Amino acid sequence: MRELLEHHGFNVLEAVNGKEAVEKALAEHPDIVLMDIAMPEMNGIEATRAIREHDELSAMPIIAITAFGEDYHAAAIAAGCVDVMQKPIRIADLLPLLNKWINPLAGLGVLMITQLSL
Repeated sequence: MRELLEHHGFNVLEAVNGKEAVEKALAEHPDIVLMDIAMPEMNGIEATRAIREHDELSAMPIIAITAFGEDYHAAAIAAGCVDVMQKPIRIADLLPLLNKWINPLAGLGVLMITQLSL
């Protein structure tokens, strides 16, 4: 996934769990976050809520990524995600969604969370 996103002009940061996702979001201020819902230490819903507690990150789009189905869509949106994608992720579906929220030609960063798969 990282190589595909970089090939399409994105600068990619990665976090291995929800806790690290929050720490990196605070330190790096990425332009968008792909937040996997199922992660160790802190799940994606909890990580999104923690990120949204910081005013400086309130406008940063967070897209939830889940394999859990429709039940988690409402929870992700309620936590502060702007959109939800269902696994498996197809790059052909992901790119238009990313372009809806940011401009990759501007060299913007993507914080990519663990367990994302095509």
